[in-house]
Formats: sequence, structure tokens, C-alpha cells
Amino acid sequence: MDFCAALSKRLLQTGMPELSALGYWLRASNIKRWQGKVEDQSQVALGAVVHFAPANVDTMFAYSWICSLLMGNSNIVRLSSQDSPLKQQLLQVINAVYEQSQFTAIARRNAFVTYEHNTGTNTGTNTGTNTGISTALSALADARLIWGGDATVAHIRSIAAKLRTRDICFADRHSVAVINGETFADTASAESAAKALWRDMQPYSQMACSSPRTLFFHGSDTQLGYLLEALTQQALSATLPPSEPMQTRQNDHLIASQLALATGAAIGVVQNKALTAVKVKSFTEQTRQNLYQWHVGDGFLYTYQWQCLADVINNLNAHCQTMSYYGLPLSEIIKAFDAASITQIDRIVPLGQALDFSPVWDGYDLFNQLSRQVVAR
Repeated sequence: MDFCAALSKRLLQTGMPELSALGYWLRASNIKRWQGKVEDQSQVALGAVVHFAPANVDTMFAYSWICSLLMGNSNIVRLSSQDSPLKQQLLQVINAVYEQSQFTAIARRNAFVTYEHNTGTNTGTNTGTNTGISTALSALADARLIWGGDATVAHIRSIAAKLRTRDICFADRHSVAVINGETFADTASAESAAKALWRDMQPYSQMACSSPRTLFFHGSDTQLGYLLEALTQQALSATLPPSEPMQTRQNDHLIASQLALATGAAIGVVQNKALTAVKVKSFTEQTRQNLYQWHVGDGFLYTYQWQCLADVINNLNAHCQTMSYYGLPLSEIIKAFDAASITQIDRIVPLGQALDFSPVWDGYDLFNQLSRQVVAR
């Protein structure tokens, strides 16, 4: 807990929004609240936990690593070979805290490593991950946390581990926002919803599993236009990338939207230099797979206008992780799901909180999964 407090303090001083969010998450009151949920249970550490971190969200590995560290485990975190200033800054902060003498033992039990994805096995076969090193790490693991696409998760799971090793897998997921915009009378009245939606979309170029990729909207075309205009204003007020990346982003948006139109999956497109909204008539199993494969992030949304919440539920599948909501009570959403078992959603949160990490993630209680209970009578 002292280590987390020291790490939190330094992260809050970086001035980088994603690292400040991690620092705020690590604040002492949060840690103590979690402690209260596990301290009365006979839980002990599993042992060694190996984390295969995702490439698309630079800070995600830190959240699962902290959950494992707090339960007393030793950790090896395999980081993506894709580098970024954000990830380098985070590692520098962790190393700076490691150098404090009171945290020497923690530093010795928690390592961060990387190796190339495309080096293949020792026989030279390209499998998409370095099987030799991954095999060695898996042989040490009492648990493996595997973040990545479906193919990456399947590959790591195929590597032999101890018979009692726990695999906690975070595979391909996508998320949605559900907004009731019946009260929107103009762009200004949609501003609060737009701010919350942009808060969920902006980090990590909208590529996090909990970032909304589809907007389910209740209201008229005019009211949807008010929201999209307010959302555009939020995007334009943010720090904009240089002109060449912006042009590349617009081209990517154009290609993705044209694919959706050409295949009949979409019935209209609204595009400007900050945002692209592709109107979808329905998410069939076939069109859903294509649409989410074509999604390019950075202000790209699919939109679907619903009449009743059953319309939303009928257009979800098991790959949907988070539903963020605005303009309707949570009780209505729960009531709608009563008619159909909740097989599609792991999280239902207010709009603007989609990226707030919790120790219960993707349906896993990480504190329980990363510990074992000893029964003594």
C-alpha cells in the first residue's frame, strides 16, 4: 500500500492525462476500500503471475499488475514491443519508485520485459509471438493474464503451463454508448452528453475495449445532429495532431465508411475533419463482424437509432463489454435485460466512466482470481 501511494504521487505529477488517471485510481482511499473487501477472507497469494499486456492501451498492464501485486504475487509483465512516450514515461516512474530503499523487495519480485512478436520459435517458424520465451514464462506461471486479440489469446493459451495455472483472458471486445436525446433542443443542450461521450472516446485513440464504438441513440435525426455537432466541438477543442496524421485519419474514416455503404451495412454517413458517424440499419451477425473489423477509431462512430431498449439488446452480442448510458435511469436498462439474460454485457456505467478501471473487469473479480483461499477449521 505504501508502494502504491508513492507510485500514485509521482504519476499525478507527470501532467499526462492517462498517467494522472492511473495515479488517481491508486489513491489511498481507493486502495483501502478494496482492502476492506478482501481482508476478512482467508486469501493468500497464488505465487507467480505472468501478464501478456495489450498493444493498444499503453497503461492497461499497470491496472492488472497492481491488482496482482496487492494480493502478494510476484509478477512478470510482458510488454508489447510497440513503444510510445506514454509507456516510457510510465516505466520511468515505476523505476524511480523502485529505487527507493523501502521498495527493494517489491522491485525484485516485479519485472517488466519485452521481446519481438515476430521472431517465432527456435525452429524459425513465425507464429506471431516468440513461443520460446513465452513457453519459458508460462512454465513459471501460477496464473497468466492474457490481453489481446482473439488470435493472440488463443495462441498463448495453447502454450503449455502448470496443470493448475489459471488463465484469465481478455480477448477482443467492443463497447457501446446508449443515449436518450429526446430532451436535446439545440447543440448547447447536448453539450453535457457530448463531453461525457468524448471523455470515453478520446483516450487511446478510441481503441480501448471499453471505448464506445457504437452510439445507440433515442431521438430524431435532428436531435442526433445536435449531439454530433456538440461532439465535434469537443473533438476540435482537444489537442489536434499535425496536419499529415489528421489527413491520414480522415482517409481511414472515408475508407471504412465507404466499405460500410458499399456492402449495404450502412445507410448514411456524416463526416467532418474531426468526426465520422456511420448510420447503421441493423447489426446482423455478418455485418457486425465486418463493421467492427473496419472500425479505425480516432472519432469514428457507428450510430443506430432505437425506439425501445429491446432494439439495443437485440443488436448486441457476446463481444460487447461495456454499455455506458445517458438520459435514462439504470433501472430501465436492468428491466429491459430482465426479458433476456445478460449474456452480452459485463459492465453498465454512466456515460463518461467507460474507461474507469475496476478490479472486477470483463466479469472477472481479479482479487479473487489472483489469490487462493485456504480453509482452516
